[in-house]
Amino acid sequence: MDEARRHSNRLARAPLAGKAAATKEMRLAHHTYAVAGLRVTSDLPMPGLLTVDGTDASTGAPDVEIARAILAPPPATADDPLAEMSFEIDGLMRMSMRHGATLLYDPVAGAPPDDIALYLGGTGFGTLLHQRGMVLLHASAVRIGDRAALFCGPSGAGKSTLATALVDAGHDHIADDFCAIDFAADGSAMVAPDGRRHKLWDSAITGLAARERRGGAVRSDMAKYYVDPARVITRPIRIGAIFDLAVDDETNIETLSALESVALVQANAYRPNLVALMQQQRLYFDAAVRLGRYCRFARLTRALNYGAMSEQIASIERAMAQPAQHSIRQPT
Repeated sequence: MDEARRHSNRLARAPLAGKAAATKEMRLAHHTYAVAGLRVTSDLPMPGLLTVDGTDASTGAPDVEIARAILAPPPATADDPLAEMSFEIDGLMRMSMRHGATLLYDPVAGAPPDDIALYLGGTGFGTLLHQRGMVLLHASAVRIGDRAALFCGPSGAGKSTLATALVDAGHDHIADDFCAIDFAADGSAMVAPDGRRHKLWDSAITGLAARERRGGAVRSDMAKYYVDPARVITRPIRIGAIFDLAVDDETNIETLSALESVALVQANAYRPNLVALMQQQRLYFDAAVRLGRYCRFARLTRALNYGAMSEQIASIERAMAQPAQHSIRQPT
């Protein structure tokens, strides 16, 4: 929410005209996507998402609806963020996230539709997932063998670039930008498939020789573009490792301690301010402990050098081929 002015988390009730408009728009929704394992319908094309129109996933009631509506200005005080949140992005739109199921937007006249879609699919949808009580990490995920590798790190750490390179090397794309995590009946951690295109700077597209897959610009004022993944998986995958990306001259993978593992999850929650606002700190602490019992946390240091990418991929593949190494000991 760096560029969004957050006001309240309880949207002032839209006027009747706005509610009627929203209802009408929802009935007219004609784009269907799969995001974080959820079926999503939208009246606005979302170029950053992979469509599921015409497939089995495009039928049935949606889990989330995205629709245009007339929205009142957000109030100045927070009330119930799990029920309703609102943001106003100067010069672009107002948006309202409600009960983890409805995402409404009210664009400024002349606002670029692709810019609107970027914020709806990022901050807006991330907020909805927080409202649903999902554990959400700012990470990319790739299936390597029968397990998922997640890559965390600050913006610019190369999460999407590394994930794209791994997919191009023969592995499967699971998620980009954020990863929704759940736990199976046996306690193991699963990451949900996310129909999201990679977002790469033009220099990365050139370095990865992916120019033939370059789509439209992510935002109208930046040289960052959508790139279709070469292969996509559409079912939840058991998490084998979570890597914290760091920069160094040499490629190295080092297992993190239990405390470092917990800190990594807390630091890489998608929009940590939302975790605090919704009082979900304990949810993320408990998730970090459970993750550490069933998967490995490691720091992956590597050079930001496309010439070294093959070596980095080989190191990750070797690490993922090893027997599971748990960062937090199982209780006895």
